[in-house]
Amino acid sequence: MKASIEWLKEYSDIDVDATTLGDILTMTGSKVETIDQLGNDIKNVVVGKILEIKKHPNADKLVVTKVDVGNEIIQIVTGAKNIKEGDIVPIAKDGAELPGGVKITTGKLRGIDSCGMMCSIGELNLTLNDYPNQIEDGIMILDKNLEKELGKDIVEILDLKEDIIDFEITSNRPDCLSIEGLGRETAASLNKPFKNPRKNIDDLKVDNKKEIEGLKVDITAPDLCYRYIARVVKNVKIAPSPKWMVKRLKACGVRSINNIVDITNYVMLELGQPMHAFDINSIEGKHITVRRAKNGEKITTLDEQERILDENNLVIADEKKAVAIAGVMGGLNSEIEETTKTVVFESAVFNGGSVRKTAKSVGLRTEASSRFEKGLSSENALRAVNRAVELVELIGAGEVIEGKIDVYPTKQKINKIKLDVEKINNLLGTNLSKQEMIEILEKLDIKVDKDTVISPYFRMDLEFVADVAEEVRTFLWI
Repeated sequence: MKASIEWLKEYSDIDVDATTLGDILTMTGSKVETIDQLGNDIKNVVVGKILEIKKHPNADKLVVTKVDVGNEIIQIVTGAKNIKEGDIVPIAKDGAELPGGVKITTGKLRGIDSCGMMCSIGELNLTLNDYPNQIEDGIMILDKNLEKELGKDIVEILDLKEDIIDFEITSNRPDCLSIEGLGRETAASLNKPFKNPRKNIDDLKVDNKKEIEGLKVDITAPDLCYRYIARVVKNVKIAPSPKWMVKRLKACGVRSINNIVDITNYVMLELGQPMHAFDINSIEGKHITVRRAKNGEKITTLDEQERILDENNLVIADEKKAVAIAGVMGGLNSEIEETTKTVVFESAVFNGGSVRKTAKSVGLRTEASSRFEKGLSSENALRAVNRAVELVELIGAGEVIEGKIDVYPTKQKINKIKLDVEKINNLLGTNLSKQEMIEILEKLDIKVDKDTVISPYFRMDLEFVADVAEEVRTFLWI
């Protein structure tokens, strides 16, 4: 699980550098695999303005340019076809370094001095997902408003600097396959208060409805689908996502698709709950049924591969066909398209073992299935769908319809464990008081009522006294 420190800062005051934070989190059980410090591999690249373009006297395919880089005007020879006088572009000056270890020095091109290089998005380790209005094989053309920033560091101007920590998450901690879960661990590890930026969705009350826009939901396999929630958004405008969202998705290794699909991925990363979005018009009869597949039933998934299912697989279906393999991947027949106007956001919780077996049998392991197979909280599903529609309103992607369809046949069990102080001390070889144990547990949002530890909805792994002892031991040194 990759997490940007910038995103983690929403949950905790982080006052140490990336390396120190990584060491501390490893000590408290969140093992750090790698730390990537993006932007550090770009040096001496600045904002420049092309003042003049002339033909190269000795080469038909080259031009000689004069470029203002703030404190001087330099000459650059280039073969770029998409530039014109007045363009604002990234300039790698003499001595610059680019991703991949590329170094730029002054030299001659067909007998003419060239004191730097104009950069494409690829040379800055960017893609069309980051800047969809650019061209892949040309120079990056910056906004005209950046003329006042001539000579400024491009890393600062384009906000390219970012520290990203890649964690190895153990199978018993699916809550840490989220920024929120890692944020909670970060706050406890730094002995800081946990800030809950999602308190608004925790407190939100949304009325249940039997149907919305004609949509109905049934679960015929409650042993495999514990909860299914649907919320609907109309007047949807499919468009690129805002840059802040694209940046956060990219930091976590997820490619931007469009605003609606990106919202589902964003919520999965932020809260740990996989989601799916359907075009409501692709659902026959506007009736969703969560059922076992039929033997030999076929579905073409979003990766355009046909999958053959059997009765051990769970599907999301309409009145005529399967539209998704539950917990694994959606069907191509219900994907979000540019013409989509009404969207159904799905937030559901499936049996982890069933999802794992299905993913293996169809040969398709996804970010969603890797989370579901570890066992997710049914209580988190509502938070996730409410967060999704909140993001829709935030970025102006559509109009949220009031109410939700919430089918919840299999309630989540909340574990209660006796706070056996003597046994915990014996297990740890310590002499802690009950109050000291309570203080450690409360840092992790684990409540204690008299002599009973109440596992929070997101900590389904807490079942026995030994589990409580492990939490106390891990954070004992703080």
